Amino acid sequence: MRACAVLAFVIALAAAPAAADSLVYRVDSATAVISGKQLIITARGAVKTGGWEHPHLVAKKSHEVGDLDFELVATPPENSATVVQALMPVKARFTVRLPKSDIAAVRISAASNTVTAQIIPKTDRSVAKPRTTPH
Repeated sequence: MRACAVLAFVIALAAAPAAADSLVYRVDSATAVISGKQLIITARGAVKTGGWEHPHLVAKKSHEVGDLDFELVATPPENSATVVQALMPVKARFTVRLPKSDIAAVRISAASNTVTAQIIPKTDRSVAKPRTTPH
């Protein structure tokens, strides 16, 4: 009987949903490069502590024509976890089929700022300096 209770607890624990994703602390840089028929978006940023997992970009509704908007999010550590109390780097990459509409820039948001990167063709060796906007 006790073994059944322990097994039920383990199954319930395994089935519990993972912590919800949260915005990372900041975005440090962003690039958006056209490669063939793909748009490759890369964002680098930081979180305030260790223990964050699975950083990724989430598309959100854009309020400006010609821009794609994303949020840089990750799964934070559990409240009971012991983690390093320091800024830790995160990186996310998102590849999507090139949109048919005219898109000129990609905007990446975090909790404390937003970075906008101009879309550049892969053959262009110059790197556009991203614009940073504090919140």
